[in-house]
Amino acid sequence: REIQLNSIFLKRFKPITTKELNMKIMVAVDTSNCSKQAFETAIQMMKPDDELTILSVWNPIPYFSAPRSAGMLSSVNKQLLTQARKTLHRYQEECKRHHKEVTLVVSNGDPGPQICAAVESRGIDLLVMGRVGLNLFEQFLLGSVSQYCVRNAHCSVLVVKYDHKKFEETLRGPAFLEKTFLCEALSGKPPVIVESDDSIKRALELLNENHVTSMPVHDSKNDVYLGMIGVADIIHFALELDDAKLPDSVIQKRLAEMKCAQLLLAEKNPFVKLLCDITLLSAVEGIMLKKRIKRIVVECDKGELIGIISQSQLVKFVLSKIEKFDFSHKTIDELKLGYKEVISISQDKMIKEAFRLLRENNITGVPIMDKDKIVGNFSQSDFKFSVNLSMCGYLNMTLKEFLKIKPDKYHTSPLYVTPETIIVELLQKFKNNHVHRLYVLDSDKRLIGVISLYDVLQLLVL
Repeated sequence: REIQLNSIFLKRFKPITTKELNMKIMVAVDTSNCSKQAFETAIQMMKPDDELTILSVWNPIPYFSAPRSAGMLSSVNKQLLTQARKTLHRYQEECKRHHKEVTLVVSNGDPGPQICAAVESRGIDLLVMGRVGLNLFEQFLLGSVSQYCVRNAHCSVLVVKYDHKKFEETLRGPAFLEKTFLCEALSGKPPVIVESDDSIKRALELLNENHVTSMPVHDSKNDVYLGMIGVADIIHFALELDDAKLPDSVIQKRLAEMKCAQLLLAEKNPFVKLLCDITLLSAVEGIMLKKRIKRIVVECDKGELIGIISQSQLVKFVLSKIEKFDFSHKTIDELKLGYKEVISISQDKMIKEAFRLLRENNITGVPIMDKDKIVGNFSQSDFKFSVNLSMCGYLNMTLKEFLKIKPDKYHTSPLYVTPETIIVELLQKFKNNHVHRLYVLDSDKRLIGVISLYDVLQLLVL
């Protein structure tokens, strides 16, 4: 048969002629728009007697996790299987709409080999797949499965080029996130990594220099990632040393001598690594919200670590696509966002008491209060100021004293919004000030709530 489509026959394993009245066609699908366009192409080219098979392959996530996070792997993989089945169900409904009979197949493993195995075992005549037709970098990340099948499938392979503009204009909210891959939200900056034999002091320097709160720990000897180390881990270690009544010189020596591999606290800062072709919706719903994971390591299908998605990075991405979200011009009050009891601390308390309060309540920052008035903010990132002071002197300093020496550029005055602030302005404030929380004040400047990046992520999936 002769077909003229915006597609490319990359391989013809055997000729297809008009004499073949009963062709077996397989469409390999995932949650992407590329697959949807490939499916529509296959529907258009089918003759009445052709047989259609739709295959969805889910790939168990190959990420390292410490024992405390072992259950997370099982949970995420179950979600991937559920997602694959839901994807097939959606295509089944589409087939009914087109009055087409269809065979549904779900498989797990490496997508390329699994697709080729299904082609051979089912005697498929034509395999139809989607491809993202953007730049070379994205083709490298997302096009490898189609490239594998072109080389190895025992049938003709039709690769359908994806028309981004056609689909992206219609997608909004969670539907947009469901069709957007993790790699599309990356900042483009290389991930900050610390080596396992680097000192705790060096790790703190890297965290401060790059304005991040945690980073992967790499074992170069065995070329594996051991976990994540964060500011919270280092703070906890420093507090233990201070509780032991050790002199400042000993504390500084411990920080300089102890290796990062010895400090990993996986139960507080789990290392989660996802493939770049996982959708943003799956990552936000299944990992960041359900498991309260703040940072996800992203790798390509060749195992190379290509970036890190943090809550802050997601806010920046959402701002760049703000027209996709209907809540953008709604007010905080309309969405009832941030109205909750706020954990706070008196300015007369010591810094070490503030850090313990953060840890006990599993939060990253608190407002500093002078009676009923909010006078500042204290967060884990404020530990950066300990490097230029005596550790003991820093931890035992009152918050009131700390606010006097904290540079103005680090937001000595608390950043706040009002109930009338619209969401796009809220997101811009998060982005421009590099903060993880904004306080909600009423018209009399009284503290009535707090909005965290976690609260913003919840908005995305509504």
